[in-house]
Amino acid sequence: WLDRTVFNADNTQLEADFTYYGKNEKITFIATMNDAENTEYAVTLDGENIAFNERFDGTLEIELSVKDNEMHKLEIKKI
Repeated sequence: WLDRTVFNADNTQLEADFTYYGKNEKITFIATMNDAENTEYAVTLDGENIAFNERFDGTLEIELSVKDNEMHKLEIKKI
């Protein structure tokens, strides 16, 4: 459940607050960011760097293991 999402003006930064209420072991977010050539991103979950897969320029696949029914903050930033 997305509680809040905020993109910056050029779509190179995203802040998303979410709560997961399901029972699956993993969930996946797909974030479509600015796809400008040579743009690299970093992803954090609750302030900790996490791995992600860039499927296409600017399209990030982020797999998470979250099952505590608590609100979490996902952040994506251009580096």
